[in-house]
Amino acid sequence: MAGLIIGLLVGWAAWGLRSAGVDDHQSPVGGSSTAESQGKPNAADIGFSQDMTVHHNQALQMATFALANSRSDEIRRLALQILTSQATEKGLMSGWLILWEAPELPSGPHMAWMNKSDHSEMAHDMASMDAHALMPGMASIDQMAKLGQLKGRDFDIFFLQLMIRHHAGGIPMAEAAARLAATPAVRGLALEIARAQTQENASMLAQLQTMGGEPLA
Repeated sequence: MAGLIIGLLVGWAAWGLRSAGVDDHQSPVGGSSTAESQGKPNAADIGFSQDMTVHHNQALQMATFALANSRSDEIRRLALQILTSQATEKGLMSGWLILWEAPELPSGPHMAWMNKSDHSEMAHDMASMDAHALMPGMASIDQMAKLGQLKGRDFDIFFLQLMIRHHAGGIPMAEAAARLAATPAVRGLALEIARAQTQENASMLAQLQTMGGEPLA
């Protein structure tokens, strides 16, 4: 599994560096650079990369629990899919932040980058969020502790409930970044995250209903 993730990271990084304006052969001075043609990162590029990295960290932890605690092959396959895709995406976003000389975490409230240009209901709700508040969809410390203790069917139901809500919180953020980000690389990744997580949520909802569970409020 580690080899698969590393291989995917290398491939994504090669694409991501080119799209974000980093060219191994470009001259640091003079001429028209790839970075200039691709545009410089704005608040949405940086803020999305920071916030989605935090969001992904929790999904990776939940998926790791699933590999250890679920007895369902279907749930374990889903968990591996989430681990593979989100570890790759996290590595790409972390690399961009390093290249942009931006911190891994925002200095202020999460998702503040949405407030300036995006007038969605989520952006309005985030205006009063403090720097330590959970982003939409994220599980609480108590919920994560509970998930880590459950086994078998009870685990599977709670895992699906938490992950469905987690994706539902992340999708609008990705959609906002697809509209607001300046660099093609970030817009493309945001669109892919929104597409993949929408598809995964439909599949997880069907699984949850088959088990007799209902989504969390």
